[in-house]
Amino acid sequence: MILPYNWKEKLKPSNLRNTINENSAVMSIIAAVVAIVAIAFIVRTMFHSTSYGPTTAYYYDTSDGSVQVLPRSKYPPLIGKTGKPTLVWAEYYSCSSCSDKTLAYLEKYSAQAKKAMEQLQAQQSNPKTKGEPPNFAMMQMAMQGGGILVRSPKKGSKWYPLESPQGMQIATPPACSTGQLKACNPS
Repeated sequence: MILPYNWKEKLKPSNLRNTINENSAVMSIIAAVVAIVAIAFIVRTMFHSTSYGPTTAYYYDTSDGSVQVLPRSKYPPLIGKTGKPTLVWAEYYSCSSCSDKTLAYLEKYSAQAKKAMEQLQAQQSNPKTKGEPPNFAMMQMAMQGGGILVRSPKKGSKWYPLESPQGMQIATPPACSTGQLKACNPS
């Protein structure tokens, strides 16, 4: 099969920007399809967690450091022991077995993202709207610009948007010197 142009030349890093600019309509369509597939996977994972992941999660109370296991379908921050929204997801990792897990970071939603997620959850559980597709535009808008926030488990540490450089650094656990890194979830 012969391609209509020298594709190896077009994909060189020095020419890639021009290739993307020349085919902006195609690139826009590809980006839209990838975004829709990613959002659909996220929503499917959230509402059908039995087939894609754990149904429970660790929740950490930032007021006193206590940890409890609750359904993953509860979107943090939740009201903690102090009556304030201090209950957030706790992400644990281990290099061996989860019996010696390490608290890697804490995670919660911004107020706007939490509201959007709860609205999507209500739509999915409402018998009148259960068959309708989720409002992806609302979810995407809520998640952009800091919808998911992360921070170090150190007391007084600052919350950062997950997609920021600081957030990505916090949410990327260090490599294991022995064994393979794995996420630890409640049984």
